[in-house]
Amino acid sequence: MKYKWLPVFDINNCTGCRACTSYCVSGSLTIVEELVTFKNPEACLSDEFCVRECPSGGIHMEWLHVPNDTRLGKISDHKPAVHNLS
Repeated sequence: MKYKWLPVFDINNCTGCRACTSYCVSGSLTIVEELVTFKNPEACLSDEFCVRECPSGGIHMEWLHVPNDTRLGKISDHKPAVHNLS
């Protein structure tokens, strides 16, 4: 089982400001109905730019199971207790 360090979106805090999509260098994020969502999670580079740029604190990172292509971003064969692959 593979895990990837990915952003998780808190829809209660997302304002739809698009700051996260502006700083997402891989183009993984989009805004749908004024909320951030993944357009292409496989392309996410796990660089956390979206988290740092979100003015409302509506994004955090978690290790999530990824069944698809795992060539990009921070990948682990097990779910780490904390982010330790930086």
